[in-house]
Amino acid sequence: MESNGYLQEALRLYKKAVELKPEFAEAWYNLGNIYGKTGKYADAMKCMDNAIRYKKDYAEALSSRGIAYASMGRVNEALNDLSSSIIANPKCAAAYYNRAIVYLTNGKRELACTDLNKAIELGYTAAYAIYQKECQKK
Repeated sequence: MESNGYLQEALRLYKKAVELKPEFAEAWYNLGNIYGKTGKYADAMKCMDNAIRYKKDYAEALSSRGIAYASMGRVNEALNDLSSSIIANPKCAAAYYNRAIVYLTNGKRELACTDLNKAIELGYTAAYAIYQKECQKK
């Protein structure tokens, strides 16, 4: 089965899960991530809204919703969600990394470098190459 087939099967199963148990926050989160991977950002945000409704301060869902906002060009909402994710879980390295990417794409290099450094400190190794390129003295 190709990867798109796996995504479609996962989509079907998570839809069924939230149909059977609407308060299942993790299923909403996973469903939202599938929508995000397939470019359906509005659907992804609705799923993350549900995940957050059923699990307050759900750092990962806030981060994923922030990515969806950023993908739609809604920078302020993206930064708000990514910052809320960090407040909810200060050890969520992916949220620092994702917020850094939003900062970088919006010309806020110094803030991006601070977040990239924090992501690296928390073990997010993918941040290192970008940190080297964007933040180390030339």
